[in-house]
Amino acid sequence: MANRTITGCYDPTSKTVLFIGEACDSGNYCGSYVATGEHAGMIAVTILEANCDATYYACFDPITKTFKVDIPDDCCEIVTCGVCGEGAGAGTEANPYKIRTFEDLCLLMTTGSSSYWRLCNDIDADASSELDGGAGWTPLNFYGQLNGCGYKISNLYINRPTTNGVGFISGTYSAGGSGSVYNLGLANVSITGRDDVGSFCGAIGYGSTITNCYATGTVTGEDSVGGFCGINRGSATSCYFNGSVSGLYVVGGFQGQGGGTATSCYSMGSVSGTGYGIGGFIGLNAGTISNCYSICSVSGGEEVGGFCGENYNYEDSLITSCFASGDVSSTDSISQIGGFCGYNDSLITNCYSEGNSTGITYVGGFCGSNLDTITNCYSVGSVSGTSYVGGFSGRNYFGHITSCYFLNTAGPDNSLGTPETADQLAEESTYIDWNFGTIWTMCIVPECIPILPYLRSFYE
Repeated sequence: MANRTITGCYDPTSKTVLFIGEACDSGNYCGSYVATGEHAGMIAVTILEANCDATYYACFDPITKTFKVDIPDDCCEIVTCGVCGEGAGAGTEANPYKIRTFEDLCLLMTTGSSSYWRLCNDIDADASSELDGGAGWTPLNFYGQLNGCGYKISNLYINRPTTNGVGFISGTYSAGGSGSVYNLGLANVSITGRDDVGSFCGAIGYGSTITNCYATGTVTGEDSVGGFCGINRGSATSCYFNGSVSGLYVVGGFQGQGGGTATSCYSMGSVSGTGYGIGGFIGLNAGTISNCYSICSVSGGEEVGGFCGENYNYEDSLITSCFASGDVSSTDSISQIGGFCGYNDSLITNCYSEGNSTGITYVGGFCGSNLDTITNCYSVGSVSGTSYVGGFSGRNYFGHITSCYFLNTAGPDNSLGTPETADQLAEESTYIDWNFGTIWTMCIVPECIPILPYLRSFYE
């Protein structure tokens, strides 16, 4: 059984697992999606061979709807940063402070400096709910270096509904410098704050970086609320959030608002807000986002999008090579709602949306209202609204929509974007001036996903 690979795909709609080919001698195995617990979001593959009666867990790729598991190796095994060693550490790069227990973690909370830190093992922070009279963990301003070494902190609790800048870390910038965090997970968090709220960080500061980190759980706030961070003025790379996010204004599944960069990040779960700027990945973008995606259901008031609530015109803010696949809804009389972006006032290029859009006014399969530039994009989700409704965009106000397409049965043709049949969308020749050499590729796994263009950056 060793060194054999099982591949397949999972259909979230029918909740069925389909195996592609056979890796075991008898093909005697079965699979199921894991919704809760330690392996949530993975595919459980049970092998019923005489010499291997066991269950292995495979990473599920929500983009291709596929999974692959090597037997008996664990596909999600994380390489750590070496043996922790003895002693408490000295806070230097060569000998960082060492976090082994929740008590050690609390030292980080109270110290919050320019020192170097690392985790030596997983930490259960369930006792954080008892801190500060039940208010929980005290967010720290951290401008040091923290290496999670592939470990996670579980059950972090914060309940500070009148406090701004709330998260595991309050902010990562001060006059003393900028901070960096990498290779760290936060599992099953419960975070409540007011403004600038995120599970991992209230605000990623200028010059700060967060890399290869994730968080799961629930995040609640009012303004500038994100599943991963409330505001991103620095850089987030290869990070994700999976859970539920709720707030009033400027709410996103990954970040509430951003003037920095987000690269190769994603969000999954649900996002809800009652005001404007509600997005599956980001509420209000004023920076650069590339190679990111959102698989979140989204509901909000005005400027609601499957990926971005509002793409704000600030120093040529840009969203490129991204996609969204969650359903989007709004009951506001002036919805400005789209499968990808609710309100675009800057540049969006080489993106697509798959979710359905339901609103009242200014409703589009990709964008609700466009005031600037959208190029080389498409949408396939259905569109429902009362006025200013379009298969691709509900309204185009002195903007430019170039070489963009939508499924002709998804919504009405208002001359914004080009309607195409499903067969036409499956042909590379349909897409005028698209780069199928380095940016786009047609369907990789036809057993699992429709034949459509997909972004190469998520496959290579």
